[in-house]
Amino acid sequence: MANYQTIDSLVKTAEQEREIISLKVKDGISVAKDRGVRFGKPNSNIGSTHEAVESNSAIARNKKSKVDIFALGLKGTLLEMKNNGMNLSAMAKSLNKQNIRTFRNDKWHANSVRSILIRIQQS
Repeated sequence: MANYQTIDSLVKTAEQEREIISLKVKDGISVAKDRGVRFGKPNSNIGSTHEAVESNSAIARNKKSKVDIFALGLKGTLLEMKNNGMNLSAMAKSLNKQNIRTFRNDKWHANSVRSILIRIQQS
């Protein structure tokens, strides 16, 4: 069993190592900044919170329009399946069997088919 002197020595060594690591990290960050490396979010140079919200809203609108275009591309296929009496699970299985992927390049599930059908109805 370790005595107090051994434990105290280990604690002091750990503290010294922590301080050395901290200094190395700070030096590394300083060197990187001197080379022009930027830290933080890519849009961290936006001046106000309002501008950041506007920027994020524009990104979201752009993504939404891309998903809407994707949904409209599937409109004929999905409506045909629906008119043939297929349920959401059967539609998802059929799309997967045809190697048609979702907008995020994933497999179809009943809920993802439902979401696309809602988008189609809203457009």
